[in-house]
Amino acid sequence: MASRARRDSQLVKSFTGIEIFCKTYSIAQVNPVKIIEIQWDNRDCVTFRVKGVTHSWMMVKTKGNEFLEVRLSGPSGKVNLDMAKGIGFEQELIEHRNEMDVIVLKFRKPEDFSLPKLSDFFKEHLGHFIKMKSEN
Repeated sequence: MASRARRDSQLVKSFTGIEIFCKTYSIAQVNPVKIIEIQWDNRDCVTFRVKGVTHSWMMVKTKGNEFLEVRLSGPSGKVNLDMAKGIGFEQELIEHRNEMDVIVLKFRKPEDFSLPKLSDFFKEHLGHFIKMKSEN
């Protein structure tokens, strides 16, 4: 029981970290001209959309018991998993449909958030996403 409480406490800290991160540091770095809309209206996730684009760029699942999960959609072959190395405790690349790939980043504790590296990764990934969507 104490182990679960400790794990839940770490997860709450991680969620607080991503909330602070999303509202301030890295999204502000990536989004200086306010092209990203953050939607907090879903019960189990927060979505990040580029204005004028229906498909979300990023989704943060907030209801997991074990970890916080971030999913980034982008063009196939433009962002590889090596670029995400060292962000979170686990990274995964899911080849998706419609010439899109999804990179999954998992965070368990505040130390998993390397803000400068995460910000740089988001900037590059968002650039590829915007370019792909503008070509469609």
